[in-house]
Amino acid sequence: MKNWPLFGKKEKNYKKLNNFNFHFFLNKGNMAKNYITHHLAFVYEVTTSFITSAHEAEELLHKFPIGEEYIKKVNGELNSQVNDAYKYISDLQTKFPEIIKAIHTKRAAFAILET
Repeated sequence: MKNWPLFGKKEKNYKKLNNFNFHFFLNKGNMAKNYITHHLAFVYEVTTSFITSAHEAEELLHKFPIGEEYIKKVNGELNSQVNDAYKYISDLQTKFPEIIKAIHTKRAAFAILET
């Protein structure tokens, strides 16, 4: 790259480079914050979708031609997983209330736009 020799010629260039690094690290903090927020929102969405799907699956299980003991086994495992998911959601709500409120606001906005 032809620009590399220009960085070492004047002191101004070093100041510009340091200024660039400072702004880069500030933006990096914002990028990390946005990444964590989006990641937690995704995890929350997946977990709540799992809970909804598990309840629907529980209702549909009795329509399948399988034995009652298998239905009880699947229901027991499903209930155990749903309880764990509820605990996880509860932990998220206590640790990150602002993010969860933002997720609920976003969901409400999408629901209004869809109708």
